[in-house]
Amino acid sequence: CALGFLLMGLGLAGYAMAHSLAALMAPTAAWSVGNLLLTGRALAVISDLAPPGARARYLAVYGLRWGVATLAAPLLVTQVIGSFGPAALWGASAGLCFLMAAVEPWLMRVATVRRAGVLAPAVAAPQ
Repeated sequence: CALGFLLMGLGLAGYAMAHSLAALMAPTAAWSVGNLLLTGRALAVISDLAPPGARARYLAVYGLRWGVATLAAPLLVTQVIGSFGPAALWGASAGLCFLMAAVEPWLMRVATVRRAGVLAPAVAAPQ
């Protein structure tokens, strides 16, 4: 996941600096590979974090998040571009991806430890 976020961040940063169609090719390739690495893994993480019997609800909430983003993104993006320009949009997006690349390994460790604690069988104390 961290590699996926890093590649997406590189692609988005490349968009901020590109000024021609040819200059968009490498950033698009980097972003696309990063997206491929993250898409399947995200669904697997959501499914793994869900308690037994709740996978459908967890995946539904994840899907709902995409619906909200699809509605909110054009409104937010046009405001950012209108106020600060396209380079600011791509730069801020790249910064968020780089932040996620740095934080994601820690988040996965926390999620794994918490999930292991939930799934660990209860051990009766000796009496």
